[in-house]
Amino acid sequence: MLTTISKVLAVLVTVFSLGFLAIAGVAGVGGPNWKGIAEEELPEYQFTRSEGENPTWSVKNLETGQNVGSPSPVLAQKIVDAFNEKKQKQQTRITELQQGSPQQPSIPFLKQSIATTQNFILADIKSIELTQDNLRKQIAGLNQQVHDAQTQLAQKAQEAEALHDEAKLRRDDVFRLQNLVEELEADRFRIVELQRKLRDVRERYQGTINRLENRREQLKTRLAKQDSDKTVSSVPTASAVTNERS
Repeated sequence: MLTTISKVLAVLVTVFSLGFLAIAGVAGVGGPNWKGIAEEELPEYQFTRSEGENPTWSVKNLETGQNVGSPSPVLAQKIVDAFNEKKQKQQTRITELQQGSPQQPSIPFLKQSIATTQNFILADIKSIELTQDNLRKQIAGLNQQVHDAQTQLAQKAQEAEALHDEAKLRRDDVFRLQNLVEELEADRFRIVELQRKLRDVRERYQGTINRLENRREQLKTRLAKQDSDKTVSSVPTASAVTNERS
């Protein structure tokens, strides 16, 4: 691990050096775009140009907020200063990773810590798995108890519902019989009243019939009398017969 990091950082340093050499070569041929190089290759640095008759360039590390070197009238010089500081920081970082420091432990120490932590993690995983198995068994037992309790509760609920339905039927029977008795009493009262009314109607009808009988007898008597009167008037007298003959 340490050897790989060292190789990577060495390659980076070499690439930066070759880049700087390429910049220097291009500057000797056609003149480089120093501002473009500063913006693209060193974004963590800020390059500032002063005003006046003799302007100078200064560079500040944006991460630390400190100026790098002293001002220079040549921008390329400040770019070189920024590259040198960056290279120095990378080399210091490599040394810290190899040897370690109070702020940053060394790589061997980190490897040993990782191995120890992994052993602890494996032991914790086994303990967690055992605990999970025990908890699963307990949960299964609790689920069975809950299922049994629900079954008993359902049975008790059915029994209570059956008792409730039976009590309701009995109450309904009592109410129905009471209503039936009341209806019978009301019917008996209506029948008694109806009998009384029917007797009154019968008596009225009987009186009417009697009056009609009397009227009929009267009409018969009058009709008989009228018939007898017609018979008497229809017989001719002797004088009437004589008059007809003459």
